[in-house]
Amino acid sequence: MLLIRSITAFLVIILGGMVSASAASFDCSKASSTQEKLICSDQSLSVLDDQLAQIYKERLTHSKVSDVEKQKQIHWLVNVRGKCSSKDCLREVYARRLEALKTQAVEEGTCPVQETDLVGAWVRRSGSGFFEEMAFGVNGAERDFNSWLDHRPEFSGGSWAFKDCKIAIKHQTEAQLGVVFVITGYRNGQLHVTEDGETGESIYRKVGKK
Repeated sequence: MLLIRSITAFLVIILGGMVSASAASFDCSKASSTQEKLICSDQSLSVLDDQLAQIYKERLTHSKVSDVEKQKQIHWLVNVRGKCSSKDCLREVYARRLEALKTQAVEEGTCPVQETDLVGAWVRRSGSGFFEEMAFGVNGAERDFNSWLDHRPEFSGGSWAFKDCKIAIKHQTEAQLGVVFVITGYRNGQLHVTEDGETGESIYRKVGKK
């Protein structure tokens, strides 16, 4: 009965009827399964659940076989998430599911990341990208960008915009120092980009991620 309730709650999202929730993709006041209660008791899990719901909705929008996508998600809810009895287990299965959906999006030619995935600090792991270290911030309607090229803050107080799987970065005062990153992949927690018009790829790792 609890399992059916969990599936039903998620199908509400599938049908486009978003229920009210504080952070998770479902109404935490109606949480009944072990998994739902664990998610609602942990802010990071609530955020993961909301991120997954958003990416899953995008998958349904772009997929030519939405019925297949729905069956895959129900299978994951029942046979993967439904087997978890701890927060650590839920974090692991959510991370894997998010990665799988993003990888699938790359293979199908759709953007593998959302704006919320970009927020935070990044360090270049390979390639010759314009920045060694960079940070994307959100402050209301503002999008703040800072970087440390060769560990000097040339882009302190810059701005950025995300559209069509491209990141347009602008210097605060020097227009010629702007750069556009084209996102080519998001795998294993690492962001793959090329500079617009270039062919070489650079890989950035988010600070705090292994």
